[in-house]
Amino acid sequence: MPESILHNCRGSYLAVRRSLPWLDATYRPDDTPAFARVALPVEHETIKAAVLRPNSAGRIERMRAESGPLLWRWIPTESGPLSGLEPAFRNLAECKLPLAVRQTDLTFHELELFALTHPQLTVILESGPRKLLYHIQHIESKMLKCPNLHLATYNFCNWLGIERLRDKGLLKRLLFGSHAPRYSPDAAMGPVIMSALAWEEKCAIAGNNLRRLLSMPLKTTPAQKWKAGKPFNVDAHTHNITPGNRSLFGFPTPDEDFSPADWVANLDHLAIEQVFLIPGNALLDIDASARKCVAPLLQHAPDRFRYMTVFHPAMNETQCARVAAELAEVECVGLKIHPSAHKLEADHPSFAKAFQLAIAAGKAIVTHSWEISDYNQTQKMAHPGRFQKHLAAHPEATLVLGHAGGRPSALEDVVNICRKFPKTVVDVSGDYFDNGVFECLTGRLGAEKVMFGSDVDWVDQRCNLGPIFASRLPDNELLKILRNNARRVFLREE
Repeated sequence: MPESILHNCRGSYLAVRRSLPWLDATYRPDDTPAFARVALPVEHETIKAAVLRPNSAGRIERMRAESGPLLWRWIPTESGPLSGLEPAFRNLAECKLPLAVRQTDLTFHELELFALTHPQLTVILESGPRKLLYHIQHIESKMLKCPNLHLATYNFCNWLGIERLRDKGLLKRLLFGSHAPRYSPDAAMGPVIMSALAWEEKCAIAGNNLRRLLSMPLKTTPAQKWKAGKPFNVDAHTHNITPGNRSLFGFPTPDEDFSPADWVANLDHLAIEQVFLIPGNALLDIDASARKCVAPLLQHAPDRFRYMTVFHPAMNETQCARVAAELAEVECVGLKIHPSAHKLEADHPSFAKAFQLAIAAGKAIVTHSWEISDYNQTQKMAHPGRFQKHLAAHPEATLVLGHAGGRPSALEDVVNICRKFPKTVVDVSGDYFDNGVFECLTGRLGAEKVMFGSDVDWVDQRCNLGPIFASRLPDNELLKILRNNARRVFLREE
């Protein structure tokens, strides 16, 4: 039964995907995929782009006549400072052509000043190599102040982020962008396809907003409705916060105001049967009870929600006793550790207690895992290779590498540790949007070791469901990733 539901759900996703009039604002043909052997080819319509330079003024109109509609990009290392490009900006405005800038190349204050100083120039904000996730309030504020500012949706993965901006009256300034072929187009397509937006609104984001900016004819396509069907998925890596909290993580999340009924409606819309919650309050507060943080959800829909308790390496005996008591509950399916958030290396002796508590309760351990980041130094504390020490000392432990190492540079360490320790598996949650990541991990580890996770309430569940539904993997392997593995690892089902 679940396999047929999955087949229909996947078919519905692909039908909507085929029908929407995609036009990619952030196609980057020179940025090759890390997993090139299994990456999906780019099949949707893209737009050509050129780098703006001081000598571009005067060439802009000629290049448009020769090549058709073009996007122009400001890249500081190639374009030079903004102050030296004023003639080109005037030329772009006269030709009604947009200029794309990366979020990491300007502060938000500089972006606002630039957009307001050039009101006739259409400015498109793109993601740089770092997350847009944390900046939704800044993006929203600048778009509301600057009528000429648009947003390309590549890496705009905030939970219900497009709906938030739509509700602010900004839908016409959202432009589909994928940064393909390096990243999966479906990470950006998924939130549009599986949204409850009207068909015209979906078409606008998918491509017609960009066509309008480039004076191209709009495309009308046959409407297709997303139909999830009966819930069957299990989201193995999720978060929640206690309602009423404001910006616990430093940026807003929808569940600040969600009721339990809102949670269930969201799950139903995406065919998600269960979520395993890691409460944000417990993750950040050593004294917060994970059980209390999820109690209203458990009471409202006990079959839909399970939770994980959280271990802090600085816990005293009383706090560890609380964690042990929560681990003993049927509703508690695992123990979460987060070396980066708690600023302690994963191979530190203090984490041995977490392994002991989880093993005694017969529950899995879920950890944050990530690459060695060049700009976030705490991430190295959770590098996959650091977990070998505790796994060697506790071979009976079941460890889930959350985020599967986070980025391609950690892949070989993820593969090595999963092969060396048979009870170690991965969930692909967060913003690991590399093209072919599910195919790569399944091919290297086997479908039995890969689980779907979203990292909601941070990352939109649709960003990770989209690449799964669009993958080359057969339905029987997808069912393991979307359901069976999580129920085996966390619920001990065979």
